[in-house]
Amino acid sequence: MKNLAKLIVLGAVCSMLFVAIVPAHATVLETGSIAAGEVDIYKVDLRAGVTYSIGAIAGNRGADLDLLVLDADANVRTADTGSSPDAAVRFTPSYSGTYYLSVVASSGSTEYLVMVAP
Repeated sequence: MKNLAKLIVLGAVCSMLFVAIVPAHATVLETGSIAAGEVDIYKVDLRAGVTYSIGAIAGNRGADLDLLVLDADANVRTADTGSSPDAAVRFTPSYSGTYYLSVVASSGSTEYLVMVAP
């Protein structure tokens, strides 16, 4: 219910893709504000063999967010770079350790949430 309240405050309506990939029990990892061309990066520790649902949801439905998961060496492990306000991926790390979530505003300015669920 806490996560739903945060989405309502942002005035966001999840796209069907986002809802299908990031489950309702996902934890809000971070909130942020971003403008076109900007990149925000968040550090996360993930366990090998666990499939994670990771998403970024925009409060401004006219924005376009991209989401990249990078390993400790800055290699892109998976990404959602489609043209939509929300971005979501499923990722199963091959090793436990530190990964980085990169939220990119391809267009528009928005507040957003980053959510992660194992």
